[in-house]
Amino acid sequence: MEFAGSPFRNEDGSLTEAQKRGWKVFSDPKVGCIECHPGDPKNPSALFSDAQTHDVGTGRVGQDGFRTTPGAVFNTAALEKGVDPYGEEYDVPIIGLDLVKEFDTPTLRDIYASGTYFHDGSAETLMATIDNTATTKDMHGITSHLSNQELQDLVEFMKAL
Repeated sequence: MEFAGSPFRNEDGSLTEAQKRGWKVFSDPKVGCIECHPGDPKNPSALFSDAQTHDVGTGRVGQDGFRTTPGAVFNTAALEKGVDPYGEEYDVPIIGLDLVKEFDTPTLRDIYASGTYFHDGSAETLMATIDNTATTKDMHGITSHLSNQELQDLVEFMKAL
């Protein structure tokens, strides 16, 4: 499968300076992005996905301490108890499934055009996917030590895919 190419790259298709810096952050083993999203930005067929499932810290803990998967189609227990499975109350246990918190690793190709992000739409921007505002700290890459510039460069790199 080939992708059309990002409009955020240079006219000749190469990476901008910010995107090159972002690639260095992305491929740094201390950050870990490339572990789940492997790929080469020079390869137009690279999916930037390992096709595995991972817990990236997007499960929510409701007011009574039950960890559930918001918006999941199997959340019939919530619906039967009168709780909107797509609403704000996520504290209804799903027997046998309330510990499900791993989700498929999506491709990062064309990620600039596919927001909102994560299985539940909890990240409205690419920055929110990496700055620990939409996930448990450092579970979706180890990014808490990155500077604001490094985070912005990482976003610029993702927009280049």
